[in-house]
Amino acid sequence: FFHLLMIDSIPHPLFVIILVGPDETPFGIQKDLLCAQSPYYREELARLALLGQNEKLEMIVKLPDTDVETFGCFQNFIFTGQVYDKAGGREIPDYPLLMGVWKLATRLRMAPLRVAVLDVTAERRQKTSCIPGTPLLIQAWRETEEGSGLRLMLITWAAEHSMFSHAFWYIST
Repeated sequence: FFHLLMIDSIPHPLFVIILVGPDETPFGIQKDLLCAQSPYYREELARLALLGQNEKLEMIVKLPDTDVETFGCFQNFIFTGQVYDKAGGREIPDYPLLMGVWKLATRLRMAPLRVAVLDVTAERRQKTSCIPGTPLLIQAWRETEEGSGLRLMLITWAAEHSMFSHAFWYIST
């Protein structure tokens, strides 16, 4: 294993082509950058190396269940450390997109991206004064693991909203 790490530390022109979505939209990312950011890809590409499949200038992997917009947030994060390009005038991602980025970060085992998604989710709530609707809350409950930061954040917000709405109704009547 150490030998593989030494090989990867030598400068090289290797790229990973990631085919995103059902239309397989291609994105090229330098192999070392991808491996440095994603434990999933670090292990997957090391496995391919053991099979002798890393001697090409390009390796191809697929993310068929990820849409291009979600992948764009992932790609922006690995290059800039930000989920979206706020300085470049990009709009803050909506809640469904942030949910997709969270799921991708979970799949790729990228804890820093998950933290960034929580930060942007809180930023969205602060800027819009709105929480996600019931369908997304249900999706978050079903598609995130027990105790996950996103699930806890959204459920807490829903509980606060419910208590506030109930208290307002009680005072109004």
